[in-house]
Amino acid sequence: MKVRPAIRRMAAAVWLMSCIRAEAQTQSLILSNDRLSVHLAVDSRNRPFIREITSAAGPVLHQTEAPGAIPPDGPWPESDPPVYWWLNEDSLLQRAYASRRAGDLEIIWHVALFKNMELIRLSMELINHGQQRSIRWFPVWAADWIPGGVVHGWQALTYEPRQDHLGKEPVVYFSRTYSSDRQERPARGAPFTGQLPFWYLQTERGRCYFSLDWSGGWRAEWSAGREQTAFRLFLPEEETQLTLAPDEKITGPTLSLIPVATGAEREMRSRWLAVRDQAARVRYTIPTPFFPLIYNHWYSVRFALSAAFLKNQIAALTPYGFDAFVVDAGWYERTGDWTPSREKFAAGEFEQELRKLKQWNILVGLWSCPWLESVGADERPDYIDQPGFYREFMQAWALDLAGCDFSSRLTGHVRRLVEDYGMNWWKYDQEFLGDGTRAGKMKNIAALQTSLAAVRLAFPDLSIENCMSGGRMINGFTDAISQSHWIRDGSANGLKHSRSNIAEALGAVDFLAPYKVQRWTNRIDEIHDPESLRLYCRSAMIGTWGISADLTKVAAAEQRIILQEVENYRKINILKADQLYDVIYPTEGRAWCGIVYYSRAGDRAAALLFRWNADEEIKVVLGLPGLKDTGIYKVSLTNEAGEWRRAGKPATNGVELVLRKGQLSQIILVGKTVPSP
Repeated sequence: MKVRPAIRRMAAAVWLMSCIRAEAQTQSLILSNDRLSVHLAVDSRNRPFIREITSAAGPVLHQTEAPGAIPPDGPWPESDPPVYWWLNEDSLLQRAYASRRAGDLEIIWHVALFKNMELIRLSMELINHGQQRSIRWFPVWAADWIPGGVVHGWQALTYEPRQDHLGKEPVVYFSRTYSSDRQERPARGAPFTGQLPFWYLQTERGRCYFSLDWSGGWRAEWSAGREQTAFRLFLPEEETQLTLAPDEKITGPTLSLIPVATGAEREMRSRWLAVRDQAARVRYTIPTPFFPLIYNHWYSVRFALSAAFLKNQIAALTPYGFDAFVVDAGWYERTGDWTPSREKFAAGEFEQELRKLKQWNILVGLWSCPWLESVGADERPDYIDQPGFYREFMQAWALDLAGCDFSSRLTGHVRRLVEDYGMNWWKYDQEFLGDGTRAGKMKNIAALQTSLAAVRLAFPDLSIENCMSGGRMINGFTDAISQSHWIRDGSANGLKHSRSNIAEALGAVDFLAPYKVQRWTNRIDEIHDPESLRLYCRSAMIGTWGISADLTKVAAAEQRIILQEVENYRKINILKADQLYDVIYPTEGRAWCGIVYYSRAGDRAAALLFRWNADEEIKVVLGLPGLKDTGIYKVSLTNEAGEWRRAGKPATNGVELVLRKGQLSQIILVGKTVPSP
């Protein structure tokens, strides 16, 4: 702890000197705050690079030369004008940039450090100063780290944790190539592969978290040697498809780095999530996070939504205390004509029902996919992409996002939904962009993200639910602008869906804030066994709980159970907000799994436990290391009469529990009642 003030004073002094030099040209520049110092330099071969990143715990990254990355079209020229770093700062960020030419191609490095948090943002920009040219692949960032360590990540769609020990394999790959999606999913029902653009590097010096702001494909490579671990992040050729006109420029994806000192797993994760939340709030004005109970009609009737069904569900809402009511696909006339279906709703009928929700202070949610539009085969206006991507599911063509001023179109679309229907919860859907489009993949994805950012800024009170490609488009950017993620499509219900809910949510909350992780109980009116129904409800409580059912068909006995679980959900949510929790992930040989949430003060805990791979009685010793001291605690078990227990030393000894044969889940609430002597 004594190191931090010294580093702070040294870094401040060096940074002040660098600011003075930056008014002219400088080849050495330091960005710093009270948590991090980033030393930028130019190496002996006239290449800009990050020499060192230092936290209070010591060096995170140290390089003597720029890493061996090359520009997209080949090696650096032998002679080049001197390269310098320049400083540009505002109230939020210290920004630095450096540029170098590779023939007619100018490559610009951008480095930004937040002034009040340990967050570094890195990106690269290309400018074409010559004739029109194609760019085969796009560099994002490269660095040479200290040798060794373990890279942790998560599989796409299943959210299963993954770890790779650097040095055991020559190269460790993390990638997501959406254009080869058909190869990743060769047949319906086949496993979906690829990784999510969140990972961290664990070394003996601490942990560095990474996230990539990019809704397209990418590739990361870690190669471990004796002296260093090389890291390369780029967009592969099939994901770039980039052509630059004369004097055209484009900025690539942004990579975020958050170094965190070694500590308890829950503390490191909590800090990572907190910094990301804070950064999103200062970049965008967004609604306050909360854990709503959400209704959505989709899994009950899908496209067969009718005025009668909508009225019946709204009339049946009252006992449950829903916070949001989302009208999913099927409410509109046709794709691109976002007015209520004239076949399903009488004039003004749709709007009238939504006004009831507003009167009850329930968020009004609408689904839309405004990147698609239904047009006839002979009507293909210029704003429809060429050669075009046709989505049979919606019977519509994809727009040319990069060429139709999609930002204005999208902002206007959302404004209309807000003003005409009172929408304050927007469920936005978007598929992967196909190959061979007019502008290419990279430009289309950049246009998509620019457009969504414009909506986020224009409607600061709007809650955005990221439904893009059924949970397949979760990244640093979508996470920053969204209030929740529809993390996976799925039509199953009952025990099978309960297990997938549990595994997917426990994997997702390892890198997403719990309030962002949305799971669903589908057709809950069809589950009649009390224990199975409790399990199904609780499987969706790990993050944010959504219900999709015909509420008019829920029997009285089942409704009582659901309402009891809604009450449990509200109790647990109080602790979820602190984002401090232990995850017991379900593995093949584990009898039980779950999650334990803690208060920041360390005087309360709540746990969701689930039977996993065992049929007989399970004796559980639930560890509670997030409780800070001893004392007298009340332990409430939801399936039994609450009782008083003297916990003794719960932080070290935990709480002994039993899952009886046939008991599928348990909720435990622990609260201190008497302070320690």
